[in-house]
Amino acid sequence: MPADEAERVRDAFSILAGSGGDISLMEYIFIARDGRNLTMERNGAAVLKENKELTGYRGIDRDITGRIAAEENLRETSRLASIGVLAAGVAHEINNPLTSVMLYSEQVLLEEIPDNIRKNVETVNHQALRMSRIVKSLLDFARYSKPESRETNIALMLHRAIELKSYDLDLKKVTVNDERIPVNPEDSPLALLDENQIIQVVLNLLNNAEHASLVGDQPPQVSVGITVSDGQVTIGVEDNGPGIPDDVLPKIFAPFFTTKEIGQGT
Repeated sequence: MPADEAERVRDAFSILAGSGGDISLMEYIFIARDGRNLTMERNGAAVLKENKELTGYRGIDRDITGRIAAEENLRETSRLASIGVLAAGVAHEINNPLTSVMLYSEQVLLEEIPDNIRKNVETVNHQALRMSRIVKSLLDFARYSKPESRETNIALMLHRAIELKSYDLDLKKVTVNDERIPVNPEDSPLALLDENQIIQVVLNLLNNAEHASLVGDQPPQVSVGITVSDGQVTIGVEDNGPGIPDDVLPKIFAPFFTTKEIGQGT
């Protein structure tokens, strides 16, 4: 175990040894052979001589790493649910003034106005429409519903996901290549799926792709596309980052596994 952890456990044992007390739910960090830090839980009873002199402890150590991760995941899920409720409320509040911006800008465009002013008003109207689509996507995503598979237009679904992530990507100057997504929705394949759940998956992939593309000196780029083969639809999210190290690749589907620091998408 780490040196500072060994010292802490040693001090705790010294206190228990002085009182002859039992060990109950003592947690400590143990370094496994593969280098992973495991959270262990120790429970034990004092072994005493007839004269009550302490001779040692007999007990059990359990690996509770998975339980700790599950508890943390539950807390994070609860926090995200609260953020979702807050975001939905904010989106509702934004909708009202946004509707006014769209309405009045459209009315101005119906008037005879100079070309330079018309161009500015058109920009305001187009950006307001874009904000309206983002707000609608946010409300649809935040609204709780039981998982339900429905026939879904894959191209429209991917454009919704990209729209939700567009602010972060623009802020980090990450270029999105969506040439492999049909521009015309009628050309898009359809699939039976739960749209909100798949959007969440795509958002997670976009988040990972964004972080990976920012590593190195190359201009960050993320590609999203659709391929259809033998009646199956494949959604692809790629980035021009350094890729996944060989030693990490076998662990990418392990529950709660991450190589990121706290606050970086963990």
